[in-house]
Amino acid sequence: GSIGELFKANVGTAVVGAAAVGGAALLKFGISAAQSASNVEEALNAATVTFGKAAPAIEDFADRADTALGMSKAQALQASTAFGAFFTNIGVGDDAAADLSTGMVQLSGDLASFHNIAGGSAQAAQELRSALSGEVEPLRKYGIFVTEAKTKTEALRIGLGAAGREFTEGEKILARYSIVMKESSKTHGAFANTAGSLANQQRILTSSWENLKASFGQETKPILAGVTFALSEIIERGQELREG
Repeated sequence: GSIGELFKANVGTAVVGAAAVGGAALLKFGISAAQSASNVEEALNAATVTFGKAAPAIEDFADRADTALGMSKAQALQASTAFGAFFTNIGVGDDAAADLSTGMVQLSGDLASFHNIAGGSAQAAQELRSALSGEVEPLRKYGIFVTEAKTKTEALRIGLGAAGREFTEGEKILARYSIVMKESSKTHGAFANTAGSLANQQRILTSSWENLKASFGQETKPILAGVTFALSEIIERGQELREG
């Protein structure tokens, strides 16, 4: 009798313990998923402000970025918006800014794949943004050389400014963009061409999982909010009992 009771007690304790561990793990995942959903929401809001009427095109691009570039939706939105700030701030229209920005984000994925960049497309995107602003040294390791002389020549070639006068910073940014796209042409399409490689499959898997978490988080945020409120109430009640 005592052995049976002891067994039942141990089984009961194990079940309760397992349920507690499982519940904690589920709550942890729920919190992570909710954060992923919030990241997408915030990135989409920023893209809407930056690109205006062209924002839907940016979201469509971001929706396909996991398999096309190995980037999550939030990452693609954030990267596009960061580039968009360069172009909209120099007076480029919404549609053109969207095209230029997605071109840069696409290139960041291709560079990361072609050169197997340790920091992936995020590192490539940061280096491309630096190049647009005139900090061109990081791109030289990829065989892209953006000099001041080249920038002026390219600006005139594509119809910006006029010989004999100083170019505006906006004109220089557009000229640098043109140079970068031309001198990186051999890498264009690199991610798609090697999508089946182990490195790119890992990037796709990671970004797709992040998107799945964001979708789950979006659906469960009201539930998580309720659970969080209930836990807060329990903690507050426990403190009251302890102090009382």
